Amino acid sequence: MYLAGLIADEAQATKKDLRDWANMATCSMISNYTVAGLAAESKHAIDLGSEWIDHKKELIASAGWCTLTNSLSITADDEIEYALFTKLLKRVAKEIHDGRNEVKAAMNGFIIGLGSFYPPLTKAAKETAAKIGKVVVDQGNTSCKTPDAVERIEKIEKMDRIGKKRKSARC
Repeated sequence: MYLAGLIADEAQATKKDLRDWANMATCSMISNYTVAGLAAESKHAIDLGSEWIDHKKELIASAGWCTLTNSLSITADDEIEYALFTKLLKRVAKEIHDGRNEVKAAMNGFIIGLGSFYPPLTKAAKETAAKIGKVVVDQGNTSCKTPDAVERIEKIEKMDRIGKKRKSARC
């Protein structure tokens, strides 16, 4: 599924195709990277990302947040719905600490992505992250750590990379 997602044609991906892929994902590497990347590059990014964040299945909900984050990384600023992403940022502030594990991680990534890829909301993303504080995600028996959103955004600022877009969401 991972390899198929890398070569899939996003222009031909239908909402049904992407929903099926999201439902078939058995781990976060597939849902949050393969499915979310392909969905972000499709014309259905905002619709499906917004739909999926409310899904009862944890992996689909996290894929929704990752789809929205990935869409920010490849979409020109003048094509991004400021009001929608402001609303989503406020939602994250209210819900992140009570979220399911993968969803919390994806929401934290959303704050970092919003602050990094969309300069009109960089300040708001940093303020929200500071208000939220430490996000605790169970990383299992690994050396992985949940990034501090304020620190990550400030690191990107110091590198003068705020607003720098990617060529594609999939890698």
